[in-house]
Amino acid sequence: MRLPSAVEDYNPYFFIVVVVAAVRVEVVVVVAAVIVVAVEVVVVVVVVMIVVVVVVVVIVVVVVVVVIVVDVVVVVLCMMIFGVSTCLSPLCGVNAVLHGLCGSTFGTSIGG
Repeated sequence: MRLPSAVEDYNPYFFIVVVVAAVRVEVVVVVAAVIVVAVEVVVVVVVVMIVVVVVVVVIVVVVVVVVIVVDVVVVVLCMMIFGVSTCLSPLCGVNAVLHGLCGSTFGTSIGG
């Protein structure tokens, strides 16, 4: 019984199999890296959208607060100029106050 020598055991396709396996592993690694980058891009887009929404909400809140403050100032000025009963009446609106249409009795000169 003869022991096989190293030359007889040599498989010329062994290295091809190893190279193909290594290429497959690298392809899997590259695909995983592409997936990770895609997920990171999605996360960045979501964060940017959240920041934009927060900025828009802050702007809306600031505008609402400014409008409320202006309304309060206009009503206070109206009460100081025309009296409390005139300027607290629902018929004497902010436009009427701004255009000087509030009379001493409410509603007399509105729409006229």
